[in-house]
Amino acid sequence: DSNEKRNGAETKYYEELNPPYTSKNAPLEFTEELFLLKDYDSELVAKIAPEITVYGNGSVNFNTANARILELLGLEEDLIDIILEFRLGNDGRIDTEDDPWVHDAKDIERTLFEYEPLNAKEATLITTLVSKNLLGTSSSFYRIESHGFPHGSSKPYRIICTVEIVPDEKFTILSWQKE
Repeated sequence: DSNEKRNGAETKYYEELNPPYTSKNAPLEFTEELFLLKDYDSELVAKIAPEITVYGNGSVNFNTANARILELLGLEEDLIDIILEFRLGNDGRIDTEDDPWVHDAKDIERTLFEYEPLNAKEATLITTLVSKNLLGTSSSFYRIESHGFPHGSSKPYRIICTVEIVPDEKFTILSWQKE
């Protein structure tokens, strides 16, 4: 629509920029489109763009999020260290069979507390993030990046796509771009 809302902008605002452009008025397809939005911190977007997607419900996967994304949720370094260490499992190595996996977001705080007691502030923060659906335990959207040389070319291509994978169904390519 063209109705400007609080903390939002419409075509009138964007047409006054240099260079001017019109508002898309549609869902975003690529994280790079965040650079075009009013009041987005371009430095922050540049740092996290390879690690986020414009798809989904905004929930971060506790089982897979890296330290930078956990920090953006407001977690402090000590709690982030506990989470990352917990996810290594008994062998202390990432992506091995003994790595624990939390299946229900409601169990995150309890599971972490059993691993290493959390202080009241840490426990409250985890519970708050889960209750606001900002911290979850699953992912359906994935970014795939491929680098290669097309047949007979010396110029490398980079292809980036976002796919949605629904268990027991085929995946759907939601967006792709070639650079």
